[in-house]
Amino acid sequence: MNEIFDSGSEKSSTAHARAVAALETGVMRWQDLVQIYDEAVGARYGLNAKERQALSVLAQGARTAGEIAQLVGLKPSSITALLDRLEQRGFLGRQPDPEDRRRTNVVASDKTLAMIAECYAPLAEEGRRLWSQYSDAELTLFAELMARIIKVQEDALRRLEG
Repeated sequence: MNEIFDSGSEKSSTAHARAVAALETGVMRWQDLVQIYDEAVGARYGLNAKERQALSVLAQGARTAGEIAQLVGLKPSSITALLDRLEQRGFLGRQPDPEDRRRTNVVASDKTLAMIAECYAPLAEEGRRLWSQYSDAELTLFAELMARIIKVQEDALRRLEG
């Protein structure tokens, strides 16, 4: 296990301890590679981290500016300028909400969808090939673990931000 995360307890040589250490190391490496990959995509398309995060949210469907702000960790006053920049550069559009015409939804543009198809769709396809090797029960376990890991990360972020 990485010495930084060693709580001082005696190291165990059990299979469980080795597996936990491998998972910790693997998750850290995966996080690093995701960040490096996303930064490379950003460099190719001239996008900063918050802009990439906003487009990631929009890749999942239309959202209001307030929803995007909350999901990417920006104040509502900051999200308007970010969305304006992305719209001027052709990455998104704004449309009236079909259920409440007083609201405006922000939507990914064809340019954003093309970027996703080029940079992220091949990764998603490879992921689907990997997942196809596992049983429904194993996939359910992975999904539950992922949900718990996400919650741990969200809780850590809230604590860090105060």
